[in-house]
Amino acid sequence: MNKTTPFDMLWHKLNSESCSNLLICIAKKRLQHQLLALPKDITKAFARLPSSFQSWVAQTTLSNLLSEQITDESLRFLEGHWLAIIISDVPYQFFISVRDVEHSGLRKQSIVVKTQIEQEPDVTFSGDIDSLVSIAVREQDPDTLFFQRKLLVTGNTELGLQVKNFLDELDTSAFPSVLLCALKKYNDVMQTAP
Repeated sequence: MNKTTPFDMLWHKLNSESCSNLLICIAKKRLQHQLLALPKDITKAFARLPSSFQSWVAQTTLSNLLSEQITDESLRFLEGHWLAIIISDVPYQFFISVRDVEHSGLRKQSIVVKTQIEQEPDVTFSGDIDSLVSIAVREQDPDTLFFQRKLLVTGNTELGLQVKNFLDELDTSAFPSVLLCALKKYNDVMQTAP
């Protein structure tokens, strides 16, 4: 059951009003501008934190979001390889790999996230924050954005294809609803922005 939030009501009101009312138009444009700037502002603030903390937060978040894929070893293709994710309009980048770790005599996969690596990444996915969010909420697929030149993939072609296929098959329904809702709201605002 979808709950209507105060934000939803305000957004619906602003979208249903014609721009004949100057104050409504100004309020709508200002709200859109502030909402569209929010992910960039958060990412810029995050980038100012110590890199070890950034890595820990990203690694913990991805480990939780992708726990099922880690358990079934769907990410094995990244073992020994580095995937760079570049948010081109912030700018911000981080690197993801997978490694085997042994804990209490058991071997299991673990995600590794770093803000810097000492080598060239094997494959790089680069796009603006809007494009990356639209991939996350399944509004756009990576191929479409690639052909629109909004997603740049460089490096090892085979590994890049494996990453793309992983993203295509990723079931985001198990992700926290708060995260999905926030990303979808942002994507909705982005789509209606002039």
